[in-house]
Amino acid sequence: MGVERWRGVLLDPENEAWVVETGEPAGFICLTPPPDYVPQARSFLDQIYLLPSWQSGGMGSGIWRHLMEDLRRRRALPLALTAVEVNDRARIFYEGHGGHAIDLILGFTWQGRPFYEIVYLFDST
Repeated sequence: MGVERWRGVLLDPENEAWVVETGEPAGFICLTPPPDYVPQARSFLDQIYLLPSWQSGGMGSGIWRHLMEDLRRRRALPLALTAVEVNDRARIFYEGHGGHAIDLILGFTWQGRPFYEIVYLFDST
């Protein structure tokens, strides 16, 4: 994501950005209004990222639980997100945390090759 797009995302009052801290920034979450292709969603996880040194140690699951509790409290579920189809780590994480694959869309084209994204939906249960 380019600097100009991030500037627009962060300055848009409809979006939320969370910084994950462990004494210093370790990652971030960005929530946006859901796109038209997931009309059943009330929230959309546009980005989630943890620095490599914080991956695979349980922090992602803890952040995920906190995010879902917050969305549940605010009645902002269901949550939708997309994951690149070839990203096995993301698919395992989202499916392991209750995500239901509801669609497959063309995400982007890179060097002439199409990359598809799985649309996941997380309900209030």
